[in-house]
Amino acid sequence: MSRMFTRVGLGMAATVATVALVAAPAEAATTIGTTTTAKASSTHVKPGKTFSISGSVRHGTANLCGQMVKLLERSSSKAKWTKATNTPKDIKTTAKAAGAKTCTYKFSVTGLKHGEQYGVVHPAQTVGTKDYGRSVSKNNTVSKA
Repeated sequence: MSRMFTRVGLGMAATVATVALVAAPAEAATTIGTTTTAKASSTHVKPGKTFSISGSVRHGTANLCGQMVKLLERSSSKAKWTKATNTPKDIKTTAKAAGAKTCTYKFSVTGLKHGEQYGVVHPAQTVGTKDYGRSVSKNNTVSKA
């Protein structure tokens, strides 16, 4: 948008300046990169026995608090990932446990009559005013004992 300003002096009209008003570009949202870790408490579990899958969501070396993670499972490396069904909750939020120094998550899982692979997904999300990127843990294979 431009505006012309005119000054009249000594009977003559003179153009003083043309000022361009340009809107500043909006700041691009910065997405914070994340890494998700996951580890099974045991790699061989008897059917019906409970084990855990725990880990953290990190940015660099810092553990992130308040991050939502989802537990997924599949029966083999060729099967599709699905929502974990052998756990009371398949979604957790990273938090500091009593006396802990870092924020982590922990899923309690019941062993099945066959082996399973488990993975943890940290979907892209906004916590407060910060945008965090998606990350996926390495697979954890738990066999029937």
